[in-house]
Amino acid sequence: MSSFQPGTTFTARTARRARLVLFALVAVTLLGPLSSCNEREETRARTVPRVTRIGFSIDSLVVERWTRDRDRFIQAARSLGAQVEYRNALADVDQQIRDIGSLIDSGVSALVVVPNDSRALTDVINRAAHNGIPVVAYDRLILDADIAAYVSFDNVEVGRLMAQGVLSRIHSGNIVIINGGTKDNNSYLLNQGMLEALRPFRANGSIRLVGEIWPEDWYSRYISPQFEAVLDGPLPIDAVIAGNDLFADTVVDLLSRHRLAGKVIVVGQDADLVACQRLVQGLQHRTIYKPVDKLATRAAELAFQLAIGEQVHSNRSVDNGFKKVPFVALAPIAVEKNNLRETVIADGFHSEEDVYRDTPSGIEP
Repeated sequence: MSSFQPGTTFTARTARRARLVLFALVAVTLLGPLSSCNEREETRARTVPRVTRIGFSIDSLVVERWTRDRDRFIQAARSLGAQVEYRNALADVDQQIRDIGSLIDSGVSALVVVPNDSRALTDVINRAAHNGIPVVAYDRLILDADIAAYVSFDNVEVGRLMAQGVLSRIHSGNIVIINGGTKDNNSYLLNQGMLEALRPFRANGSIRLVGEIWPEDWYSRYISPQFEAVLDGPLPIDAVIAGNDLFADTVVDLLSRHRLAGKVIVVGQDADLVACQRLVQGLQHRTIYKPVDKLATRAAELAFQLAIGEQVHSNRSVDNGFKKVPFVALAPIAVEKNNLRETVIADGFHSEEDVYRDTPSGIEP
């Protein structure tokens, strides 16, 4: 006879089902908070942005303005929530290549570069682009490379304004042009603007270009011997268009040795403090003010846009030999003694106290 007992079998089955139900309840109890925690973490990840890191590689800080560019760029980038990794190449193109390489390897989201040599960075810039890191050329165009944007001043217009500064003072005479460094593409744009402004006056013979210097780089040691040779030459000099205010400083110093300071018209660019002081003293007649605070801020905005995956749009472009690059161009401003207060002082670029520091007491500047 079978020993099977229906009641006993039903109870065992019920017990097994109860154990399964209890296990399920425990699992739900344990997994519920875990699921909620995961959901909270996902929500937090969506609402708290990852820190955006921007690399900033600069040629050097030899010229006064570049320290200001650097400081303002870092400040502007931080205000957007970005972290800046900064490198100074100390005017060494090989060092700059290494600097950019290290920034790429560190995993920055975007790069901003003030190139030492406009043609020497092709490989490392293309490496950045290949790694999905957009590059913004700052102030100086990078040639033959895959850059995402270019932000600068209209350098052809800067050159025009420099030449017009001479033409506003003299209607005839002998002019010397001291260009910028040959490694910098801006030097050729400046020269283009200068020659365009001078062309009709040279054509009618009223203005004569009696000397043109092309230094290797933006250092006074490259221009001093050549300019001294011009001063020692047979032709009198009526005006000098200097590539920047640092060169203008060298020019004025050499003119002083020949007792010509203040007699020869000198123009430069960058609105360095000493240049603005020379305007007051009558030793320099014009500088070109380029509001670098605006330039640095715009560059930081562009880099941040690109870093977070947004596109850059501009109504201007420039062909850098690799492609047409969106070009964000800012307007330069001519500054002379009579508008110092309305320009560099009003903008806070220099203080009135500093600009007029050497003005004799009791004399209205």
